Amino acid sequence: MNKQQNTDFLLLYKTPISQSVLEYATDNFTKNNAKKLVELNENKNKNELIIVIKELIDWYEKNLDTIKQDRFVVQKEDHIRSYNLLQVIETQLVAG
Repeated sequence: MNKQQNTDFLLLYKTPISQSVLEYATDNFTKNNAKKLVELNENKNKNELIIVIKELIDWYEKNLDTIKQDRFVVQKEDHIRSYNLLQVIETQLVAG
């Protein structure tokens, strides 16, 4: 599998990543970024998509420990997986 095919495969997860973020985020900037993650096309809006992904990674870096400890968050594994996928997708978009 080449890089482009791998990136396309990973970007199939944009919707569940967005849903995970929207489940926990309370600020409008992060909620907007989660929505933009789904809306932006990696071929037409690559630079904007990279910015959105970086912002979401930064949000997760600030909130993931709290999410893991929050007894009201049921899908903690989804958040961990979303954070990891965002990092991989960012790396592949920047390299590609």
